[in-house]
Amino acid sequence: RVEAPYDPVAKAAASGSPFIRRLNIRAISLTLNAVEDRFDRQIGPAFREAMDRFQNTLARLYDKGDIAGVRKASIPGGAAVITEIKEFWRRFFAQAEADTERDIERLAADTAGARTTLERAKRPKRKPVKIVAGPKADINRYIDLVSTDFFDDLSNRAKKIARKTMQRGFELGESREWMVQALKEKLATVTEANLRTEVRTTTTQCFNLARQRVFDGSPLVEAVQFTAVLDDRVTPICTRLGTEGEDGEGVVVALDDPRLDILRPPEHYNCRTLTSPVMFGEDYELTASAVLDSIIAEIPDGFGEI
Repeated sequence: RVEAPYDPVAKAAASGSPFIRRLNIRAISLTLNAVEDRFDRQIGPAFREAMDRFQNTLARLYDKGDIAGVRKASIPGGAAVITEIKEFWRRFFAQAEADTERDIERLAADTAGARTTLERAKRPKRKPVKIVAGPKADINRYIDLVSTDFFDDLSNRAKKIARKTMQRGFELGESREWMVQALKEKLATVTEANLRTEVRTTTTQCFNLARQRVFDGSPLVEAVQFTAVLDDRVTPICTRLGTEGEDGEGVVVALDDPRLDILRPPEHYNCRTLTSPVMFGEDYELTASAVLDSIIAEIPDGFGEI
């Protein structure tokens, strides 16, 4: 039996789920795709140029027979690329916060309970999220961190490939011209494939953190629901996040549950799972602690933290 492609918006509409009010994943996915494309057009050329210049450094090391020197080699123009990345993520973060604030306002108008209980605004809010909550300086510190990590991850992959390529060249007694051509082909793989992976993962992280800041500051948000894109590329952990809540929908976590900081996407490279607010006055059920703990146990190393 051939099943139709999974359509979360159609499913929500057919079931009468509040999901469709909280998050139109199709629209948000288009937005995130546009961000990735814009990042590639703006940052991609600068990073590609830095990689091209890096080849000249590697060629000199190859002439000297200094494979170990690749570890210490710097990427020419790297500081300028990082500066551009920081500015890009700052603008994106601010836009994501503004968009989320509008979402909250729209949901408040649609939710009778929230509309008639604005005195909830006086209640104490949860402890701020690590790094990204609080004064703007903390946001800048987070952007500095994520931008530097972004560049370093790509640079370290490039250096690892360069060492292997140079080692192979020495073992085979290849010429300098062979090594330069081999590096050009290998580094192109880092630039194109890995650049796309890194930007998609970082976009998910920045988007969900920006939304979390707004959720934390809103007196009308009670919990967070996870939404996964359940297509043929979804991973087991995101399938669980997107289906092990009430009635087979996404898991729901209270805003003051400390596990939310661990569960917040991305859960892995190329993660597309998103979070949406559950408003005060809505009918919802928190996902069982045992389910949340078992999902946390499956998060890969390096994720589940800011």
